[in-house]
Amino acid sequence: MKDKIDNVLGHDPWKIEIAYYIDLGVDDPDIARAITIRRYMEFNDLRPLRDAIAKAKRIDDKMVAIDAAILGDLLELIDQGRLVVKPLAGGKPKSPAKFARDLIGALRFEKRIAKKSNSDAAFRETASELGMTEVALREAVTRWRKVNTA
Repeated sequence: MKDKIDNVLGHDPWKIEIAYYIDLGVDDPDIARAITIRRYMEFNDLRPLRDAIAKAKRIDDKMVAIDAAILGDLLELIDQGRLVVKPLAGGKPKSPAKFARDLIGALRFEKRIAKKSNSDAAFRETASELGMTEVALREAVTRWRKVNTA
């Protein structure tokens, strides 16, 4: 964030902008704050959003009150694909949805194998049904069996 101005005479720059909008005639400070947060987000700067979340009023020990405009802005960023989580490690991260697919695959295979004696056919049918390779299904079944026999 070296190219971003951290403060102006000891004040966060977005707070100055919020005060400017209020001085211009925006009646509601929350609206001025939402306008500023959205403007900063359009320039890929989430600091005002982070500040709003960090300073959200606590409702109780587990919940905070975040206004609908901030949540709407977050939703828009997610829908546009602009708010993404970077993986901690290098390489392509494994899809978390694969867990559910592998689990269902292993369970369906176990159910099929209980009815048929031919495991190759059961692997083939189950893999085809779930749109996965037989190798991936075999690995999922192996993991399932290791977990359930431990």
